Amino acid sequence: MNLTGPYQELESKYFQKVIALYLSAFPTDERRPEKEFTELILSGKMELYIVLDNNQLVGFITYWNLDSFGFIEHFAVASGSRGKGYGSVILSLLLEKKSKPTLLEVETPETPQAVSRIRFYERSGFRIIRTSYVQPSYGTGRQPQDMYLMSNAAYTGEETENIVKELYRYVYNTTRQNR
Repeated sequence: MNLTGPYQELESKYFQKVIALYLSAFPTDERRPEKEFTELILSGKMELYIVLDNNQLVGFITYWNLDSFGFIEHFAVASGSRGKGYGSVILSLLLEKKSKPTLLEVETPETPQAVSRIRFYERSGFRIIRTSYVQPSYGTGRQPQDMYLMSNAAYTGEETENIVKELYRYVYNTTRQNR
């Protein structure tokens, strides 16, 4: 299994599979429009890492390399590969490549799947650093989402506030939570 990226071969069969997985793994309110997703990858603002095992797409991660931390915006494992330990390996491979602390958003623990996802990230060294966090809207007709913010580094309250401002400014192109 290998982690390849930043990946920008948008004409490849793998990229088409990434798009299909992206659209199926994330609800509309929790993802960017496909055109914007593609443009951010091409611009290099958002990095795409794909994971292949025996030339089959296992999953992908999108990552923002910000000033003082990295941010995993989306992480998905193909349905046929879930529950086989790929998620832990993929996350470890990415974190080995990155020297900065890494943050991510996770759904609030209102469903068994969300609780399981939080526990997965905790086993991988992440901790909840903010529970009153809103993922801004991804655009017209898309709703902001209540989320938890997790990190593999510890932050003070003031540092967390600055992180949220940086996320809003660079990842979501806004200065407020749109709620």
